[in-house]
Amino acid sequence: MHREHDPNEWTDWTARLFPVGTGHPDADSANKPVSKEKSENAAGHHHQEHDRVESARIRDSRRNFQNRLAQFIALLMFAEILIWLTGLSSTYHGWWSPARWGAILGTIWTCHGVLENLLEGRIGADLALAQAALAALFLREDFVAAEVVLISLVGEWLEDVAYQRARRAIGKLIEQAPETAWVKRNESWIEVPAGSVVVGELVAVDAGQMIPVDGVVESGRSSVDASSLTGESIPVDVSSNDRVACGQINQFGRLEIRADRVGLESTLGQVVKLMTKAQTKKAKLERMADRYARYFLPAVETAALITLIAGFAMNLPDRWLRAVAVLVVACPCSLVLATPATILAAWATLARRGVLVKSGAAIEQLALCDTLVFD
Repeated sequence: MHREHDPNEWTDWTARLFPVGTGHPDADSANKPVSKEKSENAAGHHHQEHDRVESARIRDSRRNFQNRLAQFIALLMFAEILIWLTGLSSTYHGWWSPARWGAILGTIWTCHGVLENLLEGRIGADLALAQAALAALFLREDFVAAEVVLISLVGEWLEDVAYQRARRAIGKLIEQAPETAWVKRNESWIEVPAGSVVVGELVAVDAGQMIPVDGVVESGRSSVDASSLTGESIPVDVSSNDRVACGQINQFGRLEIRADRVGLESTLGQVVKLMTKAQTKKAKLERMADRYARYFLPAVETAALITLIAGFAMNLPDRWLRAVAVLVVACPCSLVLATPATILAAWATLARRGVLVKSGAAIEQLALCDTLVFD
């Protein structure tokens, strides 16, 4: 069973970058009537924003519930083991068995996810997992059913840990983005949201502030710290006609910059877009794992059916247990879960060390490299 991440969950992060105001804050703009078309567009934008927020809330609630469910099932299985060790199995069995309740809860959650995927036209390893859990419950192998579900839930929890690390790495970049900028409009300097700066406008950056746009210095001299973007530890001196980038920090004097790239088109915006886009791409190995899960399912079912038929033909008393064992052992969840989780964890580790990776496919290609060249 593989947790599917909504691509919009990553791309929506860019909406937090460079907040956009209402445009040029001219004195007369407040008195101008708003057209019906603009009003409808604004209402639609707010409605879409509400839907995105609500979808993110539902996704987070679902993840939290699933992680807590994994912890609860683990506790139930631990209680079952203690019952075995203390010799109380004859007392706490059947519906009093903690393993049975863990298996029932886990199987219900798994089957719910399978039905959702089937309705969306997706078939994966979670279907084989649900079959194995249901078969084990039917044969009253409660501990086996709970164990199968728990292994999958723990795997998804590990993937979620790496996923949250990646989110925090991107969040740190977004926190670096300036929220406002000082722009010269109508012969006066005004403070506006950074996302509302227009190409060609003159932007002022005082000492200690972060540069909110890409552009060319028109006046002033200073040194800029570009370590957050390039890793360069030594500040770079800039003056008139020198280029500066969004995300750099002005260390000393005041700079006046003519903006030529703003918002998400700036250097910092492109970095965040690159990192969020990387999460929506699957590496070749990930795609192979997904295909493996889909095409391996009929083979698992066929093998289980052959085992069952052979058991009837040989009159084996444990033929049903043998068929269930095939479903449990042959479930490819480890491969399907390990591949995307490994790539995501590698990306998060590199991001924390200041290394930006375009996509998971790029990480996979590193295995084929024999020479690295650094500037």
